[in-house]
Order: sequence, then C-alpha cells, then structure tokens
Amino acid sequence: FPTRRSSDLNIQLSHHWGLDVVKKFEKRHQTPFYETDLPIGALQTERFLRGLTEYIDVDQTLLESVISEENSRYYEYLVRTSDLIANRQFYFYSATITNTNYAIPLASFLGEELGWHVEDIVVTDLLKPVAKKKYTAAFEASGLDGKLTFDTDTQRISRTLMKSRPRNEG
Repeated sequence: FPTRRSSDLNIQLSHHWGLDVVKKFEKRHQTPFYETDLPIGALQTERFLRGLTEYIDVDQTLLESVISEENSRYYEYLVRTSDLIANRQFYFYSATITNTNYAIPLASFLGEELGWHVEDIVVTDLLKPVAKKKYTAAFEASGLDGKLTFDTDTQRISRTLMKSRPRNEG
C-alpha cells in the first residue's frame, strides 16, 4: 500500500475472501472495516445500511426515507415478478450450492423474502478448518434452518441431493 486515499471505512462483503487485506490496511492506515455478508434483497440491504450507520454518520431521517422508497420500488417489482412465476401458492424447497460470499445471503433471501424453505446450504470453497469454523459461526448467527455442508466435489453434491430429493416424474 504505497499511498492511501482518504477514507473513513472499508466495506468487506465476505467473511473469508479479502479479509486479510482489510485487516492489513486497517493496521497500516488505521482505516476500520465493516465486515458483513453481501446484501441480497431488501431485508439484507436494509440490515446492511443500518449496520453501516454504526461506522459512519448518516442522517437517520434520510436513511429511513431512502430505505422506504427503495423497498416500495423493490417489492412492487418482486410482486409482479412472483406473479409471473406462480399464480397459486406453492411451498418451494430449495438448496444453495455456492461459495462463501453467496451461501448465507442467498439462502436468507430465498427464505426471508421469497418464503422458500432452504434445506441444504452447500459451500464449495476449499477452506481451512479455522475458516470453516468461522463461517459455521456466521451461519448459526444468521438463524437459517437448513443444513450447512462444505464440499468441493460437485458430482458428490449432485448425487447427495438427488438421493434425498428425487426428480419429480409427474
């Protein structure tokens, strides 16, 4: 880091990737960082913005106004899109198979905003035991009900999911 721009905060959108960089930057330049999940959907974006206010000074009236306007726009779009997908009520089951940046945020979005039941959350990153332990703690803190597993073998993941959820032949 030969030079530094003036900044009050770095935003780290991963509990794993890039964390060493922001920690070194904080140590060298005394610039704190906000570590959080990638916000997917309105609820997580709202949590992200509210969490951000712990680090920077934001007018609360302005924040609430922005959140309200953006939520209205988002939910109007989401309702119209959802109506295209299903005209009657279904109870959708799902699984996420992705990396550490998306696993928790995507499962939260599917469960909290779409009402889907996320049964399996599979993380495909090759992680050291310490990183797995930290990510498992973040998963437990998220309040998600699904089963978290770590597996880098996509064929094994596919076979496991197919055994527990065979294809619908109807």
